[in-house]
Amino acid sequence: MESPLSAPEPGTLSIDIWSDVMCPFCCLGDRHLELALEQFEHRDAVRVLYHSFLLAPELPEGETMPMIQMLAEHKGMSLEQIHEMHRPLIARGREVGIDYAMDDVISSSTRRAHELGHFAQARGRGPEMMRRLFRAHWSEGLNLDDVDVLVRLADEVGLDPEQARTALQERTWQRAVQDDLTVARSLGGAGRAVLRARLALCGLGSAAAGGAAGGAAHRLGRLSGGLRGGRRRPRGRCRASVRALIGGTSDRSHFDRIPRCFERILLSSQGRSNRRSRLGISP
Repeated sequence: MESPLSAPEPGTLSIDIWSDVMCPFCCLGDRHLELALEQFEHRDAVRVLYHSFLLAPELPEGETMPMIQMLAEHKGMSLEQIHEMHRPLIARGREVGIDYAMDDVISSSTRRAHELGHFAQARGRGPEMMRRLFRAHWSEGLNLDDVDVLVRLADEVGLDPEQARTALQERTWQRAVQDDLTVARSLGGAGRAVLRARLALCGLGSAAAGGAAGGAAHRLGRLSGGLRGGRRRPRGRCRASVRALIGGTSDRSHFDRIPRCFERILLSSQGRSNRRSRLGISP
């Protein structure tokens, strides 16, 4: 199997994210990453690639259930307990412009949504498609296992709706989703979503266990690729800021620090590339 990990070009930062649209902390972390990149002067040199992860692979296609009902039945929680659990996440989302409409969220298989994500990414619209899927699931209560819904969302981000429908009906990207799931397990993503950025980040930031989508616990793994020689790890405050960024912090100092961390990594990458060029070594 060919690895779906992106191969960063010299002077660029490639961020590979394994996430599920039904994961509330993935939605929050993705928004934090988007905000950090908006502050980054060299954001055009950053390439974000999304990969498939299934938070609830046992959910059958073609069946839906209100998320509140699923939590009540599968976790044995009362409505009061569920609402109390959601309250902090709703507040954190509101701070960054996410409207978590928990009572409207529909639990369903997200396999087809991930196939649409691959379809969009192959056409250069991956980030736009994933953010539209997050909003459809968490703010609009749409069924992401419905082909008609997915085709409409594809059209909204500028993709050809008929091509999208054909790809979804013929399951063109089903193998790509499965390949992503296999690689996620090799990266330590069994049971939790994974963010892995070549040159910068590995792992997924720490957020409270027992989240709204069935208790996904996120963990910051290792930070790789580093500031010198491609092996050293970014230390101290950069690592802490990455953990906070993905975990859902509201501390603005972390948002301010992340672009500087990105810049140090890119400058380091450019320096390595220049040294290799002087020595006549291909990238």
